[in-house]
Amino acid sequence: MVEEKEEKEVKLMTDVITLIVQQQNVPDFYCTMKHDALLQKLMISYCKTLGITDYDTLQFTCDGKRVRDKQTVRDLCLKNGSVIDAWVRVQGGAAAAAASFPIY
Repeated sequence: MVEEKEEKEVKLMTDVITLIVQQQNVPDFYCTMKHDALLQKLMISYCKTLGITDYDTLQFTCDGKRVRDKQTVRDLCLKNGSVIDAWVRVQGGAAAAAASFPIY
């Protein structure tokens, strides 16, 4: 009986992992998640902590690959202590603006 309870506690502990979100000039954000939880939950809670209303204003990457909101921890094979980087999303660029001006 005691062994079953200990096995259940160990299973619960391994079913949950802690992820770290890092961004330049912002303190690290630690989030505990289940393996089958959508990463959208992490993105929303991180943005709420920063006071950002729309999580689409940031782009999240892990090991250089973009993290989508519909992916899960299991999809990305993340482990306890894995780091997710947050970047301010930049749209547009100089090439489009330069193309609209005539070249002499």
